[in-house]
Amino acid sequence: MRAVSIEEDAKRFRMEVLRLARRIGEVRITEVVSETQFDVLTHLHDGGSATPSDLARMESVTPPAINRTVNALEAAGLVRRVGDPDDGRRIIVEVTDEGHALIDETRNRRNARMRAEFALLSPEDRAAFVRVSELMAEMLRG
Repeated sequence: MRAVSIEEDAKRFRMEVLRLARRIGEVRITEVVSETQFDVLTHLHDGGSATPSDLARMESVTPPAINRTVNALEAAGLVRRVGDPDDGRRIIVEVTDEGHALIDETRNRRNARMRAEFALLSPEDRAAFVRVSELMAEMLRG
């Protein structure tokens, strides 16, 4: 019988999730974009255009921090700033075709990495990972 505390289970799970996230994050098609910049680009890619203020709230960072991130992404040609057609005082940040291509290719490579890892597992172990994924999704919703 296993006698490990909830605290130890939670700590081990957290550490392994972080290690896995780092391993997945290692799969990159460019070193020009940091993981933080990639996260902002992903928000825009998946959710559509947003104001810098919206991005700062989504990322839980200050407006100056998001401005530096957007500046770097813009300098790399991955996003552009455009005027809001409904309010000329506001700026909207949108992903360029190059930005969409970067996200798509990075995701394809990361998915390929995980497919290769899953191919080494038994069907039972893959099913266990699927169940853990479902539980993690529930945890994040709740």
